[in-house]
Amino acid sequence: MTIRRNPFHTLYLTEGANEVDLPPVFSPVLLPHVGPLFLPGNVVLKAMQGTGKSMLLSLLETNVRLAFWNNLEHPYPLPDQQCRFVGAGINLSKSLALKLNELIFSKDRDENIQRSKAVFSDFLNCWILRDLLISLRRLIATKNYVQLQRIGVASDPRSLDEAVRLLVREDSCAFLASEKTADQAEKALTKRLRAHLDLVNSLNRDKRLPAEVEQTLTHAGEPISAATRALRSAKVIESDVNVFVTIDQFETLLRKRQDDSDEQKHRRFVDVIDELIANRDRSVSYRLGSRPNAVLEKSESLRDYLDINLDLILQRQEHAKNPVFKRFVKDVFVRRLAVSDFQDIAKVMSPLKHAFGSSPNAKMRAKLCAPKENPEKVIRCDSDWPTEVCKFLANISNTDVLSAKLGEAWFRQKIAADLKVQKKTKLTVTKFDPNEVFQRPWESRAWWKKERVALAVLQIAAANAQRVLFFGEADIVALSGENILAFVSICREIWESWGLANADEISTAKDAAFPPFDMLRQDAGIRKASGSWREKIAASPQGNTLQRMIDTMGDRLHRQLIEDRQMSYPGANGISFAEHDLESDLEVKRLLHDATAEGFLLQRDHTPKHLTRGKSVKWYPHSILAPYYELTVAHTKEPLYLSVAKFRAWLERANVVSVKNESPKAIKTSSTDDVQSPKQKFLFDEAE
Repeated sequence: MTIRRNPFHTLYLTEGANEVDLPPVFSPVLLPHVGPLFLPGNVVLKAMQGTGKSMLLSLLETNVRLAFWNNLEHPYPLPDQQCRFVGAGINLSKSLALKLNELIFSKDRDENIQRSKAVFSDFLNCWILRDLLISLRRLIATKNYVQLQRIGVASDPRSLDEAVRLLVREDSCAFLASEKTADQAEKALTKRLRAHLDLVNSLNRDKRLPAEVEQTLTHAGEPISAATRALRSAKVIESDVNVFVTIDQFETLLRKRQDDSDEQKHRRFVDVIDELIANRDRSVSYRLGSRPNAVLEKSESLRDYLDINLDLILQRQEHAKNPVFKRFVKDVFVRRLAVSDFQDIAKVMSPLKHAFGSSPNAKMRAKLCAPKENPEKVIRCDSDWPTEVCKFLANISNTDVLSAKLGEAWFRQKIAADLKVQKKTKLTVTKFDPNEVFQRPWESRAWWKKERVALAVLQIAAANAQRVLFFGEADIVALSGENILAFVSICREIWESWGLANADEISTAKDAAFPPFDMLRQDAGIRKASGSWREKIAASPQGNTLQRMIDTMGDRLHRQLIEDRQMSYPGANGISFAEHDLESDLEVKRLLHDATAEGFLLQRDHTPKHLTRGKSVKWYPHSILAPYYELTVAHTKEPLYLSVAKFRAWLERANVVSVKNESPKAIKTSSTDDVQSPKQKFLFDEAE
């Protein structure tokens, strides 16, 4: 039996080098948007988890560059003018550098902080310098004279030994004074790194570095700058060749903390790298890979580094005809299939639509969620409504249950508005004629209807004790939420669902019922991916707390959407805070930012309806979580306007955060009372 392997089995391409050949599956779609990453100068590349940050930074790695050199069908994706560099780097998480922050070097707080920073600086220098020498040795060893000339690197290995002889004369590299060759320098640096790692691996019971290391600790960046000068002087690299040093997972420096009893404990290692950037050493260009919540304080954007926010690049811009993310997912999809057993799909005109088909329109989706018999059961008429109106809506539901549900909401809004007028004017005169419903006016108000169809479908499904079905190209792209990892996760689970269904068949395109995938198989895969994404929350730093917070948000928002029978707040799948209010509770602010950095919340700047509220920020559970929490997906209408105090009250009641002593008086627990929303336009208001 022939088994067709899931082309999305490996989620992280840059971490599955043994399983995936990177060059044929690397997508160049983002490269035009991050050009400065491959030009001289310091760059901070910010992005939430799963947006492609590590993929882009991988182009600076020598092993990836060599993989492209060895692949004649897929050349290195950068133009010649951006290829003249050598790269070195460190992943702060994988290198165990963070564990140095757990060690206590002195009982004196200030001395402990300074010694800790000094040890970290030396570890950082040794790791990067060793990686730089290894990278150059590997490049020279290829004897690929054409490529070496293209990037400006010498082909004679003796030049690298000459660079080491120049390097050891530098004061910052005095600890290498006895080394004569590049090989000897590499071994010396490896030995020095082992001394550091023995501290964190508990192999060194004294928790002290050897004297020869302790007495020669280096300042951050100085040996790397010295190495760059030596490499140019020895003509290992030509004068115009850049040295790019990547420091990835920079944000993790904020996770490992000691109890130093002051704010310095949060930034001791961050300060080291911050100062490194602020020095503006023109001989070396640093690339920091970071989540959005990591902030530099001593260095300044534009003056000391260029800030590239990948999240903003991927976010769909209003009126954009060809959004970057949609092009990105299509390219990733085709490339994954092209190197798998599904090459036949990769060659068709629209592979994504060919595999998944079209997503249903709102009317069809509502029909799928409603009872097949007696669909009028999902229409909720109040006892005091005119009988003719109830019968009319029931009749509509037999042919168009979506229109009937929207008609119910429209009628409720009319009644609510009429009661408001009566209360204000103390009149008992009815302002509208219930017979207007027979004209189905909600169908002619395009914007009113468009903003509420998703909510209507959700309420129809809930009234029928069903879940909204998700399937098709548009649904999959929307649920991915501008996150390529989410997209690949959805594809993987759909493929797995299909594979299980065809496990007893010979899995070839000729014999298997494929494509497009069955809509129920797609929905099952999407829901599994959604549940897995929610489970990931617990595995993140502060995962239990973040998971309870997002669970609380998801539950509150779901209830708000379901209970809003007037459909007055169709954008209630997210929340909004005034920035000045958010600053009043730094604990809540930190939780929101941490959840955003990990890819579990989506953060957007927000212009409120009422300018007196001031600058605002809104948050949504990531789109891939919508099936799990039973939320609408689109973020097109005003979110719930909350005060931070009320949001904190949600979290306190769910035991996410502890109760503040200065907490405000008891707040009503009704989901609608927890909301401070601006006035929403009803059907009869002036069209927006």
